[in-house]
Amino acid sequence: MEDKLIWECTRSGEFTVRTATMMARKLEAQQQQINEVSCSRDFDGRWARIWTASAIPRAKNLCWRGCRYAIPTCVNLYKIRVEIDVYCPVCGNEYETTTHICLDCELATEY
Repeated sequence: MEDKLIWECTRSGEFTVRTATMMARKLEAQQQQINEVSCSRDFDGRWARIWTASAIPRAKNLCWRGCRYAIPTCVNLYKIRVEIDVYCPVCGNEYETTTHICLDCELATEY
């Protein structure tokens, strides 16, 4: 008997771009819900520490927005259907995510 690849997202077992796109969007939505729930639950009490920290308001806001995945990075803009290159415009090595901007990018490591 010969092996056969089966795509579990369709009844026929055939791969289609449409079902792959639907599956990707479903997984993305599930991950976003997980992030939102864990973000609000894990940071209960910590939000107060952010807002009462002895830092300028802009720094506190940046920290809070970073924790909420609300910084307009290329990846976050792409998620809301802005047609944009998701690679970092500074170094071009990785996707421009909040973590990349703050920790991994060549520019961030200089500071």
